[in-house]
Parts: sequence; structure tokens; C-alpha cells
Amino acid sequence: MKKFLCLLLALVMIMAMFAGCSNETTDDQGSESKEQSSKDEKPAEDSKDEEPADDGEDSLINTSSMLPVTNEPVEMDILVRLTTDSAEPEEIWFWQYYERKTNVDWQFTTVLDSAFAERKPVMMATGDYPGVILVSDAFSTNEIYSYGMEGTFLPLNDYIDQYADNLKIRFDEFPEAKSDMTCPDGNIYALAKIAPTYLGSGQANLNHVWLEQTGLDMPTTLDEFYEVLKAFKDLGDVNADGIDNEVPWGGMWESGGNRAVILNALGLVTNGSLTPGAALKGDEAFYFPLQDEFKDYLTYANKLYTEGLIDPDVFTLTDEEVVAKGQLGTIGFMALTPRYYTAEGGWEDYTYIIPMTDEAGETPVWYKSTYVNSPTFFVTDNCEYPEVAVRWIDIFYTAEHSLMAGYGPNWSDADQMEGWEGSYIGWSAIEKPNDENVLWTTGNPGGDTYQTLSFTDTEGNQLRPADMSSVQLRNMYMLPWASAAIFMMGDEWFYTQCGLAITAYENSINGTTEWQWRSTFYQNASQYQVIGYPSMYFYTEEQTNWISENLTMLNDHVSAEEAKFITGARPLDEFDAFIEEIKALGAEEYNTILHDYYENYKG
Repeated sequence: MKKFLCLLLALVMIMAMFAGCSNETTDDQGSESKEQSSKDEKPAEDSKDEEPADDGEDSLINTSSMLPVTNEPVEMDILVRLTTDSAEPEEIWFWQYYERKTNVDWQFTTVLDSAFAERKPVMMATGDYPGVILVSDAFSTNEIYSYGMEGTFLPLNDYIDQYADNLKIRFDEFPEAKSDMTCPDGNIYALAKIAPTYLGSGQANLNHVWLEQTGLDMPTTLDEFYEVLKAFKDLGDVNADGIDNEVPWGGMWESGGNRAVILNALGLVTNGSLTPGAALKGDEAFYFPLQDEFKDYLTYANKLYTEGLIDPDVFTLTDEEVVAKGQLGTIGFMALTPRYYTAEGGWEDYTYIIPMTDEAGETPVWYKSTYVNSPTFFVTDNCEYPEVAVRWIDIFYTAEHSLMAGYGPNWSDADQMEGWEGSYIGWSAIEKPNDENVLWTTGNPGGDTYQTLSFTDTEGNQLRPADMSSVQLRNMYMLPWASAAIFMMGDEWFYTQCGLAITAYENSINGTTEWQWRSTFYQNASQYQVIGYPSMYFYTEEQTNWISENLTMLNDHVSAEEAKFITGARPLDEFDAFIEEIKALGAEEYNTILHDYYENYKG
């Protein structure tokens, strides 16, 4: 009887154990379900709710709010790049503030900006790199893909899906951003800056003082532009120095900006650069030297050059020589930023052109770069907590935290200024009158006043010493530009999202040097912008190898023969022979690479 009771008791205990296991499994599944539901919710764009959720002892990531990132302090290592005037990371406001807010304590490996190119190949070859790298434009797209394929850079797709709620919102908002960051194998190995901007085009500035002297209007077609340049030539000694040194069209041809002015007018959307040498025609991408429009471009440029309307030295000038000519006031049109190439105050003489067309009545197109640039954040195979790294960087795909990464703390926010009270870092939001003499480029102020970010306090006192530039201040106390530009979102976007107005310029030449070209660009060209070939592009290994072996030789030949056609050293009736020459060098194969990549990119 006793033996029977013992057996019965043992059976009851075994059944109880199974029941307990069953209940434990159910609880775990319920917890996972709740956690996934939290991940799918749109996160708040602020950091006020900082209490971590109780997701269980084994949950490292805080999934109930954006901050802190982890439920307990985590130590991780990171590489950052410094400039010569940078403070050590531990002394910088940015790292102090975000360690306090995120629970992530970064251990730093630093390298000077000037030494990074030399240090990088050794570091990557030996595996002596930290778990995370935070450096803008540290690696080319080919390097990113190569290191990703070999496993040095981790694919981030799954981590983004699980932990990067803010980035997913940005991807929904700007679908091309996800396409730009995605490699041909479907993986994302580097996170880049997303910068929706009204800028994104090259420079094209006409001397409006000269134009007024000719009595002509701003040109809107290539024929009208030709007439303006002829009239510029006829003005003679405009700067009154007694020397016949004026040039209607000045600058350097190799940069691509001069090509773009004409090619865009002919209907090709391109920045004019031979690398990548891509142009959009309609909804398809091509290698522009192969297109019929390239011959029209050469014919037009040859006419201008032959008649002395383009600087005869345009193919040999150095940047310093262009500056010297610009400072003498001798350039009528330049595909350059005037304030860098003119004497003080000379920039005021230039106005951004209205994008031209080949025929009157056509709708202009004007190249605009895609929004994604500066691959900045890399998670390596040495990273112990990739999910923490991705969750941490995801913070800065919000307006508030991208603003703080770019410009530091709000001077009037006690929490943001904690430990830095009385210092001169930071910014303030100040009100300005919204009068009729203000030109808006971004932002909708509304009402009688608007708010804008300022490096002065509410009384107008400068927040930094007079002998310290804003860049020096940033390098010493905030986040050095060598590590990240305006971080993961562009400034125009986060200004607007934070309720601030950006680039409000007084409609007067007494404004800043930015006023003239930015305001006239906004007035004359911004409405004609068309997004061009991707700014970031990842080719397959086979395509990359072909490009490495062939593209330099191909483009060198195009550049050399282009100069001959424009200067008249080679007659234009040899253009068909030129096409056969570049086909022999692989132009058709490269055209296919550009075309097919863009088709996949659109998908």
C-alpha cells in the first residue's frame, strides 16, 4: 500500500512539472507577442519618457520608449574620427549627454582626420577595428559592399526591422533612401544620412550687373544664352583695368558643372560628371557620351569656344587661377559658387540662372541629387550587441536628436545643459518678425513672427567667444564634423520638423554671402529640379570589377576627345568615329550597367 501511494505521489509531481513547463512556455510566447507589438508601434519623436519597460530579466533592449536604449548600462566600443582642434570624446557634450540618456557607454578608438586614409587599410586588413564605426564617408560604396560580402560589416536588415522604428518611418517617407542604402544582394551594410533638401543642384551663376549693361533679359533658351554671352564679349573692359581680360564664360571644364548647364538644357538630367557619367532621359538611365544629345552639346560648346565666348584656357586652368580671374571681376558666367571665386562683395553681382531649354516653350529640367549621402554608421563582426548599436543610431533619425547631434543642446533646456551650465555651447530658438522683406527657402512661419535657431541668447548675446568659429566650437564640445556631418537627417528637414524656419534671407544685398545664390536659386531654379541618378550606388562584384578595369580608360578618352571637339582640334564630322572608339573601350557595356542598375533601383 505504501509503495502504491509513493508511486501515485511521484506521478502527481511529474504531471505538475509538465503543467509548469506548459505555463512557462505560454508566458514566454505572450511576452514575445507584446514585445513585437511594441516594436510595430510608431515611436514618439521625443525623449521625455525615459523609464525602461519591464520586459523581463533577459530583455536587453528597452522597447517601450525611445530612451533609454537599454534596460541596463551596456559598454561598447566605437571608432570616431577627430580633427586637430577636437576635444577627446569623453570631454564632448554629445557623448556625455547620450551616455546618460541611452545607457550605452562607448569606449573610444580615435584617429585623426588627416591620418584616417593611411590607418584604414591596415586596420581593416588586420581586423583591428572596433564593433562600431561612426565616420562620415569613411568607405566607398565598393568597399562597403565588399566588406559586407566578406562578413566584416554585418547586414543590418533584420536589426532595422526589429529595432529601428524611426528609420523605418523615414524609409516609408523617403523610399529612395532605402534603395540608395541597399546593396545588390539585398542587404544594408551601412546607414547613411537622409537629407531631403531644396538644394542638391550644382552651381550656375550669371553676372547680373553685366546683364543689366547689355539691356538683355535673363536667358531661358540656349539661343538666348548665346546672345547674352556675345553681348558680354562686346562690353569690353568691364572692370576698367585697361586689360582685355574679360571672359563671358569662365571656370574649369573638368568639374562637370559646365557640361550640366548645356546637357540639362538638352533634356538630360545629369550633374555632368563623367563619374558615373550617368544621365536620366525620361525614366531611364544611360551613359551620356553615347547619347545623341552629347553631339548637340559638343556642337553648341564648340560654337561658343570658337567665337571667344568661353575662356580659351578652360581645359587647363587650376582652381587658384580661376579664383585670380574671379577676384579681378572678369567672369560673366560661372558654373561655380561666386563667393569662393570673387573678391569680397563680388558675389553680390551674380544671380542663379533660370534653367534653360533647347527650344522656347519647353519645360526645363534641372539636376537634383538624391537625398542619401555620407554613409556614416557601420556595425562590424567585432560587435557584441549589434541590436544595441542599431537601436542607438535609430534615435538620430528623428528631428529632435538629429538637431542636437548637429548643433548641441538647447541653451534654455536645463536637462540638455546638465553639467554644462554657464558654458557657451548650444543654441536657442528666437523669434523674428515675419515682414514682407523676407524671402523663405524652407519652412512656413505663419503669423506675425517665426522661430529660428540661433547661436545667440534671447537678448542677442553671442553664445560663443568672438574668436571661435561655429565649426571650432562643434569640434571642441559637440560632435566633430569629421565624425558626422549634420548627422543622420539633413538640417532643412529637422528645422522644419522642429517648428523652426531655415534660411530666411532679407531680400536685400545687405544680407549674408549666402543670400544671393540661395535666394536666387530658390526663385529661379528649385521648381525645375528632377532627381537624378542615385548619389550612392552599389554594383555587383562583376560590375565593380569591370568598372575598375575599364572606366578610367574610357572616361579619359572621352575627356580628351571632348576637349578636342570643343576647341576645334578635332572636327565634329568625326563624331561617329568617336562613338566607335568609345564602344571599343566598353561604352556599351557600361551603358548597360547604368541602365540595369537604375531599373533595379527603381524596383
